[in-house]
Amino acid sequence: MRYTGEIFIVLLANTDQGQAQEIAQSIRQTVKEIQFSAAEFLVTLTISIGIAIYKTSGST
Repeated sequence: MRYTGEIFIVLLANTDQGQAQEIAQSIRQTVKEIQFSAAEFLVTLTISIGIAIYKTSGST
């Protein structure tokens, strides 16, 4: 989901922190491998990803 111009949110239901980290790393690596040409330049992309966990039970 696009949150603002350059910010996207991915909601991962029923996912623990370890799984979320694996998914984030997979997304980051996939984006890193994207390359395209712009004029005479080879352009690569990088992203940064943050993870927030919401516990629905137990203490916080």
